[in-house]
Amino acid sequence: MVQAFLAAGGVAPTPVRLHDLEARLAGADAAALGQAAFADSLTALLDRHVAPISDVRGSAWYKRETLARCVRRMLDAVQDFAACGAPAH
Repeated sequence: MVQAFLAAGGVAPTPVRLHDLEARLAGADAAALGQAAFADSLTALLDRHVAPISDVRGSAWYKRETLARCVRRMLDAVQDFAACGAPAH
């Protein structure tokens, strides 16, 4: 991957850029994107950027898990795009 820009809202007092994840993605090849260990390493980096609170919109745990799932789904879509030229839906 050449370049990636990622941001998240609802998991910190203001929307945040996920710079560490962007840097890891920028150096990754398509084969790495499909590896569970790579996805795990990206989701582990989320704690550096997000500090969700529990409120009426959801618990802090739920918000962290939802963001981690979004990151994993993004990796799947990018890998599918790299493999066949079109993102999976």
